[in-house]
Amino acid sequence: MSHRGRALSISEKQMVVHVKHYFDKEKELFLTNKKLDVNNSAFRTALATHLSQVTVWRIMAEYHSNNSFSPPAKKALEHMRSMKMSKQFVKISSVRIIFVESI
Repeated sequence: MSHRGRALSISEKQMVVHVKHYFDKEKELFLTNKKLDVNNSAFRTALATHLSQVTVWRIMAEYHSNNSFSPPAKKALEHMRSMKMSKQFVKISSVRIIFVESI
């Protein structure tokens, strides 16, 4: 993934800082001859990125399924706005008026 010619987002910059700090701590552990467990890469990735291990697993599963990522799903408010813009959105008050007039 290349970011050439594109500015990094704040969250991307924060992720870089978290990973850098994690590797600095790992280096300290290695230099002081403390035992360093390198077998569980998902756990180490979770520590480095401040994400849960389950999130790391989900991201990797998505990546392995199609070697790419899909955009995040629309949030409910965005979905309602898009429906309103396409005139598929019906107000409850309109339904109430139609219902009362039909009685």
